[in-house]
Amino acid sequence: DPNSRTLVQGGGATGKSRLVLAGNVTFAPERLELTGRDIGSAPIHLSNFSGSNTWTGNSILRTGGAEYGFESAAGKLTITGNVVNETGNATARTIRFAGAAAGEFAGVFQDNTGTGPLSIRKEGPGAWTFTNPGFVYLGDTLVSGGTLAFAPGISIDNSPNVEIAPGAMLDVATEGLDRVVGQTLSGAGTVVGHVNLFGGTLVPDAPASPDSAATLALGSGLTLSGGVVHFDLADTATIGSGVNDLIAVTGNLSLSAPTSIAINSLAGEIANGA
Repeated sequence: DPNSRTLVQGGGATGKSRLVLAGNVTFAPERLELTGRDIGSAPIHLSNFSGSNTWTGNSILRTGGAEYGFESAAGKLTITGNVVNETGNATARTIRFAGAAAGEFAGVFQDNTGTGPLSIRKEGPGAWTFTNPGFVYLGDTLVSGGTLAFAPGISIDNSPNVEIAPGAMLDVATEGLDRVVGQTLSGAGTVVGHVNLFGGTLVPDAPASPDSAATLALGSGLTLSGGVVHFDLADTATIGSGVNDLIAVTGNLSLSAPTSIAINSLAGEIANGA
């Protein structure tokens, strides 16, 4: 019954309730209403415990906090419904995709009138794949663990800030990633897909340790057509290895327009050859 609903309550900092799925079930469409939880509380509202399960109804965001979470702990969780922001205010909100297993999101984000952007945070060692070619969003993208992948036809170029933690991977192999003025790509993980810097900012940086040396791996080439590349450099010429910042490019490195290099000294005078 599309008019029925499941309400996962417990907002704020202490809410821990969740809906747990098991077996191999495709659930009939119904509203899944989620009470928001506090930033940093690592919320999970819908969890796949075992088997391959599909949730077909829309997930409705309610107030109470600014974060909401889906988890595939084992098996595979597929979400074909949309995430609909019905909070009624402009607070920026984060959708967490977590777990050690595989997940697929085949819906879209719907922002209702007066609501703020929705950001994506990928957590845990598993892989989540977004597969709806109509998917677009305007929030930030943080990959803190595992793999976040976008299928052909999905561009995340409108995401202003993309950050990839050490050991994590962003897979945009088909569409690549363009960064323009006001946009940033940062981190110490891996990007699969060509990166084009058209006036944005490129920063090798460990998210938990700013102003420290990090290696950002770009697995499908880099084109510099403007913008700024930031490097933290030390007083020794060691290549990468947590001593100096490094952008490790696999594939072609193309220089097609003037690009600025901004250098921050980590310790003393920068070494020759650093």
